[in-house]
Amino acid sequence: MNKTNLLIGLISGLLLSLGFLGPLVNFNFAEADSAQGEQLGYGLMMLSSLGALTAMFFTRRKNPETGFTALIKQGLITLVMTTLIFYAANVLFYSVIKPDFLAQFYDAFAIQKAERITDAAKKAEYLSAMEKDRHLYTNSFLYAGIMSATVFFISLMPIAIFGYVMFRLGRRKRKQITPN
Repeated sequence: MNKTNLLIGLISGLLLSLGFLGPLVNFNFAEADSAQGEQLGYGLMMLSSLGALTAMFFTRRKNPETGFTALIKQGLITLVMTTLIFYAANVLFYSVIKPDFLAQFYDAFAIQKAERITDAAKKAEYLSAMEKDRHLYTNSFLYAGIMSATVFFISLMPIAIFGYVMFRLGRRKRKQITPN
């Protein structure tokens, strides 16, 4: 584990947290569009793998002989750092900065979904189920954990693909340089 990867993970985690939580500071529930929010959120989560990919690139640039496993390891170390920073920022935001946000968000989401249901009995059943599960979605530690786990798992595939491509390109270059 080197300082560069930790620094990249720290910066990546801070940028992800600002991009994800920044818009929520002045969030207007009346004008909320859950589809746009999901697009922004998942887009930022996919971009979170860029920190790990950058760390892998610098590792490979520093030592062109780096193997596949070592590249993946460096990417994962950076991703874990990014995820931990993102988790801490989420807990801080939902517990200290905007402690009522999750309850308001949950209510707005439930109402928005319930408005699409035309059958009164099904709507009542849906709202009852939502109220029963309310405690799961308004717990800042649990919610932050879910968001952080999503960031982590979404980023695994790009790390694996990038590591494989970098490893293969490095092998190809070594074969071209090595005389027969």
